[in-house]
Amino acid sequence: MEGTAPIYLASASSGAGDPRTAGRRESGETISGNSFPGNLSNERGPRKIVRFCGEAYARNRQLTKASEKAAGKYLLTEGDRRQVDRLLKGDITPEQLPQGANRQGILEVYQARKAQQENMEPVRQYRRQVKEARLQRALELAEGADGWKDKKLGLAYSRETAERNMMDIMGKDQARAVIDEYFWPVHQSEAEKTRLKNRLRDRIRDLKLGQKAEYQITYQDPTGAVFNGKVSESALVQLLGEQIIKPEAVEACGADAAKIQKAVDTFRQTYDELFGMAEETLIRNGYPPPGYIEGYFPHFQQNKPDRWAARIKYALGFRGGENSLPTDIAGMTHTFKPGKKWFGNFLERTGIQTEYDALKGFDRYLEGISDVIYHTDNIQRLRGFESGLRYKFSDEGTQAEIDQIRTDRELDELTREAMLEQVYGRNKSQLPGLVTWLRNYTDILAGKKHPSDRQAEHELGRWVYDTSKKLEGRVAANMVAANIGSATTNFIPLTQGFGQLKARSMLAAMRDTLQGYIENDGFVDSSTFLTNRRGSELLTMSKLDKASAKASFLMEGIDNFTSEVLTRARYRENLDQGMDLSQAMQNADEWAAGLMADRSKGAMPTIFEQKNPLIKALNMFQLEVNNQLSYLFKDMPREAKEKGGLVLALWMAKMFFGAWLYNEAAEKITGRRPALDPAELVMDAYRDFRDPDTKTSEALGNLGESVAEQMPFVGGQSAEPLLRQGPPQICLRRFAAMPARYFAASAK
Repeated sequence: MEGTAPIYLASASSGAGDPRTAGRRESGETISGNSFPGNLSNERGPRKIVRFCGEAYARNRQLTKASEKAAGKYLLTEGDRRQVDRLLKGDITPEQLPQGANRQGILEVYQARKAQQENMEPVRQYRRQVKEARLQRALELAEGADGWKDKKLGLAYSRETAERNMMDIMGKDQARAVIDEYFWPVHQSEAEKTRLKNRLRDRIRDLKLGQKAEYQITYQDPTGAVFNGKVSESALVQLLGEQIIKPEAVEACGADAAKIQKAVDTFRQTYDELFGMAEETLIRNGYPPPGYIEGYFPHFQQNKPDRWAARIKYALGFRGGENSLPTDIAGMTHTFKPGKKWFGNFLERTGIQTEYDALKGFDRYLEGISDVIYHTDNIQRLRGFESGLRYKFSDEGTQAEIDQIRTDRELDELTREAMLEQVYGRNKSQLPGLVTWLRNYTDILAGKKHPSDRQAEHELGRWVYDTSKKLEGRVAANMVAANIGSATTNFIPLTQGFGQLKARSMLAAMRDTLQGYIENDGFVDSSTFLTNRRGSELLTMSKLDKASAKASFLMEGIDNFTSEVLTRARYRENLDQGMDLSQAMQNADEWAAGLMADRSKGAMPTIFEQKNPLIKALNMFQLEVNNQLSYLFKDMPREAKEKGGLVLALWMAKMFFGAWLYNEAAEKITGRRPALDPAELVMDAYRDFRDPDTKTSEALGNLGESVAEQMPFVGGQSAEPLLRQGPPQICLRRFAAMPARYFAASAK
């Protein structure tokens, strides 16, 4: 992935002694002046360009101050400012200034602004070059788009993963190229992000900082308020790091001063490392670098309530107000197309109040900045893909208008994007469903809410989404935690994978997985799918979160075992078929994710990103059910197509036999048959239709109900007693049968 290794820039440093850049510049390599160093086709061009742009931004801060000083020195009239603009555009020369004008003031302001303009012109050139390169790449991949088949229903896009959507509308070869360019990098980036978070959290965890308030201390915070009470080691680290207290105060309260100082140094080093990585990513994608604060510790506040009902809600984790939008962008988000994840810590710090907790602050900071570091490139590429599709299907007149806007150097970036959006909005795309879904997918990747949630957001407030998400997690955890019956359902994918995998491969994978528990062989960390599935454990958790994690130990353990066995088995068979190591691992990751359903960022169908409580009531626990049918009716037939119909029949027979065996065992242990079991469904229907005491209508109703229970979004939602009562029976059964008809049609 682009930019996974940090590049420490001199651009935003506050001085030569900046710890982020000390000793980092390559020997003999200097970039000065305003010449543009290389281009995107040059192997070393991008790295040098980023350095060059970073230094240009650093110079621009000084030039901006000089320009503001010149403007403040001379009180130019509106007419004088127009003359400055004419000089900058080249409409007139200094000798052509009209008589009576404030010549000295105009020329001094002009010279200051001209210096700014000349300094930043290569940066603007680089931005245009990057956008143009991404647009051209999108047009190359969309060369055969005239033959793509758009889906008629938005639901047909939103219930599928990105990869399946591409396969559905493009065909295998074209879809493979698009997936490798735009969507597989999302999963790779998420895995790299997870590895970074694990590495840095382990670094902080090794400090062994306590979170229990046990050290009596008195200090005055920057607001002037005096605190007198007990604090934790985590709090002492931030207090010392922000120089609110001195080392002597740490010793006086009885804490280990050397341990606290070492933690301060470690946090500072880590924040500088993260800042350098984010800075490089932003500059590479055409964004200005954020301001650097030496000795930085993130500030955050949690609004602790004072009423008993609110305290209960707070204790459960439902904390409103923390996700409120800034006033300057509130009301704009329905039209705004973010090019990166919004990260509040990059804003200029305007307040000094904060909660002093180094561990909690680090968790929050790491989650946000890692998205910026690892997904900004993906978001920008996907925006380029969307623009390429819309441009390709525009008429010649619209394309000419777009070209004119793109090449107009007088426009700033925001104005250019707004004008392009207006032009595209007038044009009807040949693939409106794909373009709409692609924009929504990219918006979600950038942290924007699902469009169907916006009205509810307006009516109920933004906090409802955080509450809904946490409530969903609490309910889901409580329904499955410490539940052996639920935990054992995580073995079901083994029966499904058995359909396509050889028994000896699965047995060998089980052996390797168990051996890996004793001695880590690095397989999990090298797998994108497994890395994303394991995730990263927070440094700080509430008591309720810790209890939930302990209760879910069995379920998580079985899921880890199952996912690793399937990935290892597929990887082993890929190597046997002659794939190289990289191809074998990518294919194994994609196959396992398609079989089990991947819940990581950018992997779920967009319908499962909705936070509306009404929608969540329908789609909770439905991701795997929905994915199972797509795997059965899309993934398996596509892979078997090249091997013949008999292969598919064999796979299906093995899979259903495995599911039947599992259900037989599960029924004796738990009294349930949780696996998709077509064999049992057919046998039950056969018995109903042969039973002389069962009417045909009842047999059909039983069959419809059994099928509906296996369908996503209605399976588990139907109420058996209601289905069997009076007139609503036929209506509800018809409703329950709708998904079955839809999946049957989509499978063709």
